[in-house]
Amino acid sequence: MTRYRKLKSPPAPEKRAGAYGVFVGVCVMALLLSGSVMGMAMFASGQTFSELVDENAVNWKVKDVSTHTNTGAVQIWDYRFPERSIAGALEVEFLDAADAWYTVYINNVWEGDLTGMKIIAKFVIRTDSDDIPIFVARRADSQVQVKLQFQTTGGAYAPEDLWWSTDSKILTTYTILSDGTAVNPVTVLSNLDIELTLEVPLTGDRWSDHDGRIGSTIPTLFEAAIADIHEIGFSFGRSGSLASGVALTQGEATFVLTSFELVQA
Repeated sequence: MTRYRKLKSPPAPEKRAGAYGVFVGVCVMALLLSGSVMGMAMFASGQTFSELVDENAVNWKVKDVSTHTNTGAVQIWDYRFPERSIAGALEVEFLDAADAWYTVYINNVWEGDLTGMKIIAKFVIRTDSDDIPIFVARRADSQVQVKLQFQTTGGAYAPEDLWWSTDSKILTTYTILSDGTAVNPVTVLSNLDIELTLEVPLTGDRWSDHDGRIGSTIPTLFEAAIADIHEIGFSFGRSGSLASGVALTQGEATFVLTSFELVQA
């Protein structure tokens, strides 16, 4: 994997159910990107791409966050780019949790209006080892998952600038004890090594914002958000924090993105 750079930034963005915590990490990341990545964003601005893997592959990036080096409100972020396979897919290796790095986002720097559109994303969670991969978030929860995600343009972020699909693909489930503790992570084997599809229209009933509000309950804010998208792609996390990040405690695996279409709903 090609590493981009490491930066200090505020706490990793975590979408908590019903609570808007400190969520400025992505904002700082966007402001601190180098000229090369900003150049890509400007190139994307005003353009129309219907297939972001095939037509706009150069604008995908991966955002990882560290845990063991964090002090107070400071966290260390790392940027890398997916590898392009011979078949034209984009591949991102999942990181080892023992190294204290977790993948939070795989996003495309795409700017524009997606009113009346839907996303059809196709990908494979490929097993790369004899050991079954076990995916964990930075804190144990009922499940570990991948969702579609988008954010709007701008500087400071309000809760309605950050959105996650209500649809997801589950990577790991946990046993919840009577005291609420999550134990015994188990990989959802049926979601490994097959093509998975997230097909989600950009309508308010299928998306929730950082405060957990469904878009259809705040239609004006949702409509404004989808008319001014800055980044779009995937978010990895747990049920209580959709951008907590994901890594492996066992085995090896790769996220293989084969198609990401923007089409009429």
